[in-house]
Amino acid sequence: MRGGQYNGIKNVELSEFDKPILKQDSILIKNMRAGICGTDLHAYTLEGESVGILPGNQFGHEMCGVIDSIGSGVDGFEVGQRVFVNPVTFRSIPEGYTPTMSADMAGAFSEYVLVENPQWNVNLFKIPDRVSLDFAVLVEPLSVSMNGVMLAQPQKGQKAIIYGAGTIGLGCLVALKHLGIEDVIVADSVPLRLETVKKLGGIPCDITKTKTNQFALDLWGNLTAGMGMDMNDADLVFDCAGYTGSIRDYLDNAKMGSQLICIALGNGQVPISTSELAFKSVSIKGSCGYTSQANQEVIRMLDSGIDLSPIITATYPLSKISEAFEDATNVNKNIKVIIDHTK
Repeated sequence: MRGGQYNGIKNVELSEFDKPILKQDSILIKNMRAGICGTDLHAYTLEGESVGILPGNQFGHEMCGVIDSIGSGVDGFEVGQRVFVNPVTFRSIPEGYTPTMSADMAGAFSEYVLVENPQWNVNLFKIPDRVSLDFAVLVEPLSVSMNGVMLAQPQKGQKAIIYGAGTIGLGCLVALKHLGIEDVIVADSVPLRLETVKKLGGIPCDITKTKTNQFALDLWGNLTAGMGMDMNDADLVFDCAGYTGSIRDYLDNAKMGSQLICIALGNGQVPISTSELAFKSVSIKGSCGYTSQANQEVIRMLDSGIDLSPIITATYPLSKISEAFEDATNVNKNIKVIIDHTK
C-alpha cells in the first residue's frame, strides 16, 4: 500500500508499505482523509523525536475512513461504515514504542490501518451520513479543543477569550458556540486566521494593533468592582497558542471566579503568587488530549450542520504529500491542510 513516510526535517515522501493483514478480533480501515497536524509539522520543520515521529516510518494521527474488512470474532460492525479512528486507542502499543509514538505514527497518511479489538466509542466512532469526510477528519483535533471547553463547564451567557487562532483555537471557538457561548474573542496576529475567526462567528482581536486584555476591556468594559484594579469580563480564557505570557496576561486582568484552561504545550515559566490566585478566586487548569465524551460531542456538533470549510484551506491527493507538507508550513496561507486518499 502507499503511505507517507517521514524521513527527517523537510523530508516527507510517498512510499510503499506492507498492507496490514486482517487478524482475528480486528478491523481493517481504508483511510479516506488525513489531516496534517501541528505535531506533524513540528517533525517536518524542526525534528520528530520529541513528538514521537521517527525517520523511516509511517505517521499521521488525524484520520477518518470506511470499514474495509472485518476479522473473525468481531460483531456489531459492517463493511462500508464510515468511521473516525481514535489514534490513541486503535491498537495496543507496539513493542519499543511509547504511547506518543504509537499515536503519532498511527499511519493516517497510509491507505490502510488495522484497528485491534474494535469497540464503538472507544477506538471507532460512527460518522453520521450527512457529515462530509472533509469535516469528519477534523474530529481528532476538534476533540482536543472540545475536551478543554468541556473541562471549563461553560454556561450560557458567559464570555470567553482564546489565545491563538490555529486549528485548536478555532476548534475552541466552534465548541463554545456549539455549547451556547456567543461572546468569544480570539486573539492572533495572522490576517488569514483573524478573518477565519470572523467567518466562524467569533470576535477577532489583532494583537499587532491592540493587546488582548485591552481589547476585552474596551469591548466589554472594566469590572473594577471598586477594588482599584482592571478586570475584563471574560469568564473563560483558553491558551491555544503556547504563549509564554498567557498565565501572567490572564492574571493581570482576570475576572473574579474566572478560569484559564491551558491546552497548548508551551514551555515558558511564569511566577505566580498564591495570594493572587486566592484573592481573585481564579482557577488555572490543564487539558491534554481528549476523552470519548469529547469525541462524541464533536461528532454531535458536526451532525448539527456546522460549516467548518473556513478552517480547511487546502486539499492534496496522497501522491502530492511532499507538496502538501511544504504548503502547510505557510501559516499566512493555510490553517488546516487535508490529504484526500481518494484522489
